[in-house]
Amino acid sequence: MKIKVWAEEIARRHLEPEAIRRTYDRYARVYDGIFGPVLNPGRRRAVAAAERLPGRRILEVGVGTGLSLPLYKSSRVVGIDVSDKMLERARRRVARLGLTHVEDLRVMDAEQMAFPSHAFDAMVLMHVASVVPHPDRLMAEVRRVLRPGGEAIVLNHFWTGRGPMSLVERALAPASNTIGFRPMSLDELISVTPLAFVSEEPVNLFGYWSLVRFRRD
Repeated sequence: MKIKVWAEEIARRHLEPEAIRRTYDRYARVYDGIFGPVLNPGRRRAVAAAERLPGRRILEVGVGTGLSLPLYKSSRVVGIDVSDKMLERARRRVARLGLTHVEDLRVMDAEQMAFPSHAFDAMVLMHVASVVPHPDRLMAEVRRVLRPGGEAIVLNHFWTGRGPMSLVERALAPASNTIGFRPMSLDELISVTPLAFVSEEPVNLFGYWSLVRFRRD
């Protein structure tokens, strides 16, 4: 019962947009070293899942420093992020590696995207669902900009309330605005997503992250 009450209280926490931006501006210089290798298996799986889908125009939400951009082989990619300092590094990566398949990299609020409806064949959201202030607004925008039949590939860590990681999540929850994310469950994400849930599979170290597919009708 205590776990359920705590989970419901965490679900009501809202991150502050400016706090998120500041946090990821600070992360920009060290992000690749900290999160690059450990999260790369899931990153590769997410890109591969998106590129198996029909159509070849993909939006990556929360593209960050562009770690995933060299992994795309057969798609045109647009990336957005809330942090310009993260995007500066992504732009340098694109220029250094000559990634001509990357159409554009823009600073943008994922809860209010400046794209027309049905603009993309697929979307990739890596480590974003638990970062935005309002996951329901994020997923509503995902549905809007996806073409009918398109899929959203979500890679995220989801709180389960079990095992040693749940203790870490509980300890970090009060510092959500400082560390830039809050714990959330897969059930919470599914409940606010106006897309059809397709599948979920564990990825990355010890399977602590999940690769989740949603489809737009």
